[in-house]
Amino acid sequence: MEHVRGPYTISTDPRRLDESAVRRFLAQSYWAAGIPADTLRCSLAGALCFGMFHGTEQVGFCRVVTDRATFAWLCDVWIEEPHRGEGLGQWLVETVVAHPDLQGLRRLLLATRDAHSLYARCGFRAPTRPEAFMEIHHPDIYRTTAESPPPASPGAGAVARAEPPSPALAERTHAEQDLWTKVDGALEAWLAPADPVLAAAAAAATQAGLPEIAVAPAQGRFLEVLARATGARRILEIGTLAGYSTIWLARALPADGRLVTLEIDPGRARLAQENLERAGLGTRVEVIDGPAIESLAALRAARAAPFDLVFIDADKQNSRAYVENALALSRPGTLVVVDNVVRNGRVINADTGDAGVDGVRSMMDWIASHPRLRASALQTVGAKGHDGMLLAVVEDGPPGAGVSG
Repeated sequence: MEHVRGPYTISTDPRRLDESAVRRFLAQSYWAAGIPADTLRCSLAGALCFGMFHGTEQVGFCRVVTDRATFAWLCDVWIEEPHRGEGLGQWLVETVVAHPDLQGLRRLLLATRDAHSLYARCGFRAPTRPEAFMEIHHPDIYRTTAESPPPASPGAGAVARAEPPSPALAERTHAEQDLWTKVDGALEAWLAPADPVLAAAAAAATQAGLPEIAVAPAQGRFLEVLARATGARRILEIGTLAGYSTIWLARALPADGRLVTLEIDPGRARLAQENLERAGLGTRVEVIDGPAIESLAALRAARAAPFDLVFIDADKQNSRAYVENALALSRPGTLVVVDNVVRNGRVINADTGDAGVDGVRSMMDWIASHPRLRASALQTVGAKGHDGMLLAVVEDGPPGAGVSG
């Protein structure tokens, strides 16, 4: 079967699968790093496999282990980094759930560490009786094979990730995430109470099918506090999405302040503009659509006035280029904030093969040796899982310090 959406195709034809690409996907995962080639080949042969292709290039994958009558297990869900943020993960899972061979099943299961919201949108729920599940679990089985490299650290940023059967592990990690989410909720209740304008912006993003990658409310308030603390009058944001973080930042501006936000997708830029108008901030914010690198070059060519605060929340493979441009558009004292730099801990691994992780590491190396940047990075846990932010201050001369954490 084949399903087409724009330039993308989902196919269940096993002849189209690129085994080397699938192995590369899994090498970046937290559940199958180091899987032997023979094991992978056997797993593909024994499963109903779904490949996602952009033209002839395979950019996504998942498989279902099933008897096609009573039971199925969804696992190994993956979307390549450059193609994330387009709703492709949800489309892939929806295609699986709708497959004719998977109708009328008594149970369809999966385990995930950090993509619960995605699967919930496709109909999955936590087990009604988790205590009924038992397992024989060998999490390090690939580590013991001669050809296996050490497992990569837990992955982050994938649109969707499902690991092979491990209900007890899933329950434990879900409990940790549940605690983090509850703490975030308490902090929001105290410090960032419900706001109808922000709620409407979040609802509009959900209705438009945008990925849930905007900052959490507690982080939004943090950004607002940073903007107020620095007395920012001009703010640059790289990565608008639906304008949720934009609203938080723009509210910190004085009446004559200005915020410029860059969004690659015209549809998202229009949605963000609508949300900003609804928030009463339309005249204070300029939304520029197009590739951020090009927009930044245009701002530099136009000799735009320096910005007091720069918030970077866009594709991670271009992190260094974004910071370089931010520095060129800054003044001494400008604060540069980069989101999602810890990547669920994967930032410490140089060999993940993940372009996003590599981009963050390249940025870190560049900042660490730059004489005009004094920076620190903080790990965070919360509603968005395990990640972190980098904060860098632009200085006049060599500060004699690099990145600390």
